[in-house]
Amino acid sequence: MKYLAFTLICLVVGAVAPGSTMAQTKMPVYASTYKSAKEYYEKKEYTMARALFMEVRRYAKRDGTYGHIIDYRIGLCYEGEGNNAKAVEHYTIYLQATSIPAKWPSKESVKAKIAQLQKTTVTTPNNTVKDKIAAVRKELIQKILFADKKIKSGDYRSGAILYKEIRRKAIQYRLHTPFLDYQIGYCLALDKNYKQAIYWFNKYVYTTKPLRSSWPTKAKVRVYIAQLKALVAKVEATTNYNTSDVRYQQMVQLYKEGYALAARGQYLQAVIKFKARKRLEIKLNYYNHLIDYSIGYCYDRLNKINLAVNYYKIYLKAPAVKTGWPSIHSVATRIRELSGDADRQNLFNSGNNAPPTATDNPYSGTGYNTTGNTAPPHGTDPGYGGGNGPVDEPGTIFGLKWYWWIAIGVGAVILIAIVQQGSGTESGTTYKSHFRKLTPGGIPAFNNGTGGGVNVIRF
Repeated sequence: MKYLAFTLICLVVGAVAPGSTMAQTKMPVYASTYKSAKEYYEKKEYTMARALFMEVRRYAKRDGTYGHIIDYRIGLCYEGEGNNAKAVEHYTIYLQATSIPAKWPSKESVKAKIAQLQKTTVTTPNNTVKDKIAAVRKELIQKILFADKKIKSGDYRSGAILYKEIRRKAIQYRLHTPFLDYQIGYCLALDKNYKQAIYWFNKYVYTTKPLRSSWPTKAKVRVYIAQLKALVAKVEATTNYNTSDVRYQQMVQLYKEGYALAARGQYLQAVIKFKARKRLEIKLNYYNHLIDYSIGYCYDRLNKINLAVNYYKIYLKAPAVKTGWPSIHSVATRIRELSGDADRQNLFNSGNNAPPTATDNPYSGTGYNTTGNTAPPHGTDPGYGGGNGPVDEPGTIFGLKWYWWIAIGVGAVILIAIVQQGSGTESGTTYKSHFRKLTPGGIPAFNNGTGGGVNVIRF
């Protein structure tokens, strides 16, 4: 029975699980990341802004949606950091664009900026290799402190992005330590991106470098990997479905129509389509939490705050969040914003909540805006699910059939009995020993939950 408790937890939390057999459009998510990067830049947090812009750039080049404006933005961040040489490098890339839209900075102005930076670039004597490495080590330590600040605030996705940047710089100067890989996996696991977390934990487990005594043992990390794999298997569990079925085609069409309506700003009509899609998802055992995010987003834009918050909260109950989905932190932040501004009428027409124009998006031509810290619905079908929805639907109680409630009740009784038996084995095969006393994702935190810190990494 050593895995029974963990299995029951997965049953309760993951009774409905979104899977996917289709490619998902990443553009809206990138647009949200792009907007977040701009906000960090405006707050003069140049390092965080640059990390996000560079993340967008990598995905954009991979997906063929790259626009040269992103290199201009990266150049601005480097300039803000005082790294004029790197700023010039990215401004030069921007100048390679075959055409410059009217609202982008002109080539003449960028050339003038480059000339000015080259004049003001401070030339320093050639440092020894030892001095250079010492300077890089100091820089990495500052970035780690900043990354840990993000992790401590619950912004695990930003933490992962920052640690990836730290890792790249550390490898460049032969300062890489396996714990950086663990940190990335740690952040991704807490962000519910379990597949990517497994990838980075495996890097940690299979490293040939020695591990410090203060780091997690390989044996323990293997246990976490096994548990995460079990979660992934639960999330992806679904029956094969005949895609030629008329109901399937109807479901796909409902989402396309809902997305098109939302893109045109017809949010109330979009909600009708998305809700019809959700009812059909539940009926066909195809439910996906992303549909609740889409509904919540539309209510958000309609300034129906209570409804938006309710649907965003349902999205947060997703047993896993895939790469490209809105982050748990961004949606939770939006919920707090809406809860604090319930009496505000013009929610999207003032201050920092005003959406950016489509021309300011590096993925021009989409015509899509973002709202607050949230991104619009995905442009393509969310993909397979695996169960009933978590809210009231015809024939359900809070989205679950009566027999599911009986099963959950019995499971809860068994779970309580198992937890009361003891703490389990050292290998971490029971719930109490490796989940109850750890962080929400079952992964041990360091330095009071900050997830790492320079005292643990020690370059």
